[in-house]
Amino acid sequence: MSEITRTPSAARIAARLGISAEKATEIRDILKNYEGAALWSDDECGATWKALDKVDRVLGTHGREYIRGSAGSLTYCNTGDPYTPTIGRTWTRRRGWSKTWFLGCWGTLVETGAVIGETS
Repeated sequence: MSEITRTPSAARIAARLGISAEKATEIRDILKNYEGAALWSDDECGATWKALDKVDRVLGTHGREYIRGSAGSLTYCNTGDPYTPTIGRTWTRRRGWSKTWFLGCWGTLVETGAVIGETS
């Protein structure tokens, strides 16, 4: 699992997700544009969803998913398999709210309770 507090590089995106450099650069650009929009938005969650909807189209995944638990939440591009690497954003309660991009398997995050805690 790779947690990233700033926008990941195109090289890191390509390596972790096993995609072309061109697609990784396109995703990096989407995330950088998100960061600018989120700074001026009172709806950061909505801005994240819009960004991941665009990333979903680039990756050809199965839409954007959202999971909420007792310790935080997770939004990610659904690959159809919880143990296939993907990209997403977590919100966890660590000294306030910690917002982190991740490149990895969302199933591991949920299984270990590392990000969202208990789900209902």
